[in-house]
Amino acid sequence: MTVRATGSRLEGWFVTARQRQPGPYGEPRPWGAVHVKRLGEPKTACGVVSLGWQVFWRVPADSVLPDLCGACREVALADAHASSPRCSAC
Repeated sequence: MTVRATGSRLEGWFVTARQRQPGPYGEPRPWGAVHVKRLGEPKTACGVVSLGWQVFWRVPADSVLPDLCGACREVALADAHASSPRCSAC
């Protein structure tokens, strides 16, 4: 799956964490170290094995950007930047 920079800068990345906590409307939210990974991948963007971790389907990756593991943030933003459409006049 390719990360696209349309709408959400981190489209194609899914929020994951070892633990969860209740969110504002009873929806689970990540707790502790927050990472991102691609669907079907056994590791996070930073390379941590995340088998068995909670995936937060309804939490957009952009919404937790400040809370993301620094390495995950770097990888996901670099991929989003690399896949963003280029200006034909540039």
